[in-house]
Amino acid sequence: MNEDRIIWENWFSIIIPSDWECSQDEEISIFKDDGVGVLQFSLIHRDKINPVEEADILNLFYSFCRSKGWPVFPKNEIILNWSDNRLMLEFEYEEKEADTFWKIYYFLSLDKCIFTTYNCGVDDKTIEIKVIQKIIDSFQWENEDMNL
Repeated sequence: MNEDRIIWENWFSIIIPSDWECSQDEEISIFKDDGVGVLQFSLIHRDKINPVEEADILNLFYSFCRSKGWPVFPKNEIILNWSDNRLMLEFEYEEKEADTFWKIYYFLSLDKCIFTTYNCGVDDKTIEIKVIQKIIDSFQWENEDMNL
């Protein structure tokens, strides 16, 4: 499979399959024309001067959950990964009432947050998830000055 690295200057880069599309309006959308879901990235500047803490990313995540009317999930159901003084959150949820599967990611640095979601129908959740995870695994911050 051919792949392309897509770079958003001073933000991040990812590798996507060459048969997938990328569009950008208020957020960045990655999808396959005949696919079942959409991977979306929202870019947020942060006004934080203290080091990144787990509470920062958890507050963002719980705020999103409240906005969707979802229950509060215990921390042990949320994946948190530290890398180079930056934090990543990963979580998945089946919103059965809306027949929607969600995969949620937050990437957090001192001055930036990238909120990422993938959603599709619950019955379709296994169709693209390996490709989505490969795209997420290719994530790289593009501004090395963001070290804490």
